[in-house]
Amino acid sequence: ADAVAERIEALGASVRLLSTNRLDFGDDAALRAAVREMDGSVAGLLHLAPMRDVPLFQEMSRDDWMAAVNTCTRAFYTLLNELGESLRTRDDAVVMCASSMGGAFGFDGQMVSTPAAGGAPGLLKTVAKEWTNTQCRALDFAPVLDASMRADLIMSEGGRHDEHVEIGYAAEERCALFAEPAPLGADSPITQDMAPGAIVLVTGGARGSTAKIARHLAELHKPHFILAGSTPPPCVPE
Repeated sequence: ADAVAERIEALGASVRLLSTNRLDFGDDAALRAAVREMDGSVAGLLHLAPMRDVPLFQEMSRDDWMAAVNTCTRAFYTLLNELGESLRTRDDAVVMCASSMGGAFGFDGQMVSTPAAGGAPGLLKTVAKEWTNTQCRALDFAPVLDASMRADLIMSEGGRHDEHVEIGYAAEERCALFAEPAPLGADSPITQDMAPGAIVLVTGGARGSTAKIARHLAELHKPHFILAGSTPPPCVPE
């Protein structure tokens, strides 16, 4: 973050650093207050906190995990929510996040030591769909890239405009992560090898696409559903 700030300031812009050493990234009110001090003059948001060192996942305590989720995703959401009104109306706004999951966002089959960092890129993909005038870019780096190299790549990607949101760097090789549409046929994995009575956990709403998928699976396989949602369960007569 310091290296990126130096490069931005060298171009004549001002930078406000929000550090996990001085600010609790799980404190929404404190984050919002820090943003309000900037008087609505923010032209970009670079969320680099997911690159900070954390304990290995298998060594994390519950508190470690919650802190990592707050730092990587919750804080990013809070900042986007607070800055949204000013950022999404600009033609020159830039929103970026950066992680150190290996350079492929965990899609290369390698063990990801910081899985909590995966939340920010997912959130940013949604922002890119909604804030169509904003330059959105999620970056993921391999551990071999030092701070100076990462800062150079962050600056470069901030000004590069193409249709991709997720860009990974394994060493100095640049790759893009994107979804490719494909038909979902009757022989897809979701409809294979499911025995009657199999347990299926369903999260989200009980209407819309969630209900349609659950009904489809029920008709095909008659599994046992566990429904997890915020809607109170219906009253069932005794």
